[in-house]
Amino acid sequence: MNKLFVFGCSHTYGHGLPDCLGENNAPGPSPSKMGWAQKTGDLLDKEVINKGECGSSNKEILWNFIQHIKLIDPAHDTLIIQWSYFERNMIIRHDPEGAEEFYAHKLAPWSKHMENKIYYKYLHSEIDDICSTALYINHAYMLTKHYNFKKVVMSTPPDSSGTTKFYRKKFKELLLPEVELIEKNVTDVEIDRASDGTHAGVKTNQLYAEELVEHYGHILR
Repeated sequence: MNKLFVFGCSHTYGHGLPDCLGENNAPGPSPSKMGWAQKTGDLLDKEVINKGECGSSNKEILWNFIQHIKLIDPAHDTLIIQWSYFERNMIIRHDPEGAEEFYAHKLAPWSKHMENKIYYKYLHSEIDDICSTALYINHAYMLTKHYNFKKVVMSTPPDSSGTTKFYRKKFKELLLPEVELIEKNVTDVEIDRASDGTHAGVKTNQLYAEELVEHYGHILR
């Protein structure tokens, strides 16, 4: 069976759905089978390889994609990358004694760790977020062309409080002319919420999967 590989953040992982909710609203140990990723795979009759990771930045999504790119059959498998919020970031660190030699240290506005507070107080810049995300997406696009992937869909990053029309315009100007992004993210079709009160609910995920297949099935199949 051909595979559907999906990369993204918690909206791709399915955090908050009934089968993906741990203690204190933490994500479950494995991606949801009720999320849009699995539902899209079901509609396409493809095995789903969900590589979404909760809290991921666009830098980490690109990094994760690069780590798994050689597992994807460019002629037969399908790839969906759902980009995340502009303001997130990460630092790639080296741990020669760890289970993985390199790992991602997440930087996010909600984190209370001192490094995160320092980053968002002294180093963070909205326009840098926009420029960096455009670079990550351009890089991902060029990789799909280099490996000659046939079935690729990428969604635009969702808006947040810092995403003004000015920044969104600059973002689009920085993308390569050939890059085509789905304008709708799962957050844009929300009709219900998951039990954590933050993420999209079961009905929303089903609706988004149906819309993906309806509008982009000619690519995804």
